[in-house]
Amino acid sequence: MEDKEYITITDDDGKEMKFELLTALESEDGKNQYVIYTDNEEDGEGNVNIFASKSVIVDGNPTLVNLEDEEWDDVKSFLDQVMDSDDEEGE
Repeated sequence: MEDKEYITITDDDGKEMKFELLTALESEDGKNQYVIYTDNEEDGEGNVNIFASKSVIVDGNPTLVNLEDEEWDDVKSFLDQVMDSDDEEGE
């Protein structure tokens, strides 16, 4: 059985939320790190919610910030590659 890792995110109102960490990845140039995580809840179409954020250090602590459009394109490309790989394994 595989152990799941979790992260806790505090929103702007101070509310703490627990998410399952799916993966962490680094940009191709090695300058940025990203985390991909889920709340394991489904949207209205039955898809599991997946979130991505950039990890930065603020006052010595890791902090998650929203992705810029270009960064989201890079992360989405990575996710598409993972999904394609999973589809090929399932054939």
